[in-house]
Amino acid sequence: MVGTLVVGAVLAVAGCGGADVDNGAAETPASAVATTLSPRAADRDSELQAEVVQAVARTRASMRARTSISVTFTGLGAETLASGAFDVAGTGVADLVRGDADLRLSIPIFDRLGGGGTVEQRIVSGVVYTKLPTAVLRKAKLPATVRWLSLDPRTSGADRSTLAQSQVDPAAQLAFLGAPDAVVVVAPAGRESVRGVPTTHYALRVDAAQPAGGDPNRAAAIANLRRLGSALAARPVLVDVWLDIDGRARRLVVSFPLSARVDPAPAGRDAMMLVQCDYYAFGVPVHVVAPAGAEVRPYRALDLRGTTG
Repeated sequence: MVGTLVVGAVLAVAGCGGADVDNGAAETPASAVATTLSPRAADRDSELQAEVVQAVARTRASMRARTSISVTFTGLGAETLASGAFDVAGTGVADLVRGDADLRLSIPIFDRLGGGGTVEQRIVSGVVYTKLPTAVLRKAKLPATVRWLSLDPRTSGADRSTLAQSQVDPAAQLAFLGAPDAVVVVAPAGRESVRGVPTTHYALRVDAAQPAGGDPNRAAAIANLRRLGSALAARPVLVDVWLDIDGRARRLVVSFPLSARVDPAPAGRDAMMLVQCDYYAFGVPVHVVAPAGAEVRPYRALDLRGTTG
């Protein structure tokens, strides 16, 4: 049975990550998350930390970018999750300063509900608007005039439906770079290619237990983690980032450790939610507007209990 909370958790995880290529050649967005390596506390290096922290401002200085998404759940042990039905893939554009974004997503779970197709998601002033396939909205018995669901991750609490929503913003993901507790260059040669662009691969970790110390980026990253509430295990979040020659983030992979219970099935000790964001084609136009109010209902209005087994 797919309930409100499960679908909610999957839908708005999206806002970062993925797979098209700068020159237009396409990769498969959800085929695999980039290889990551866990940093070791002993590898703390103040100069490398500074390079990663400065990447936040350097990336945002480009103002806007295309972005692609790959979201993968691992270690959950449930057959439905292992099948990839809850994974997410998509592409779009994002304003890295304002946080607004317009994305086109593919979410296999909707094929199982008989209403597959592209899902549009907009982020405007921090609010997530999701346009689901019409068949899904009708299964939820929503009025025919309703085309969008809205959710504000800042005020939605920490239930399962916000497992992913609080991480949907590509600009917000960058905040994790401003809060590293450890960092190390993990590519022995110092360089790796991301979409044909030479980059340096760094690994770091973020511990929500560490104080913000007045740093706005660290405060934002910790706030993001705390919104995940009980869904997040009491372990540091691991972050891998690939920086180009200008110090901008070209790829960001955030590995969230999940707690022992994640709907719809218990999670294993090593359960993770991996969110991969790529940033490319910097400077592209981005103009995103909120849907008309009459077409929008709060996300909690989506109730698919009993529609599938």
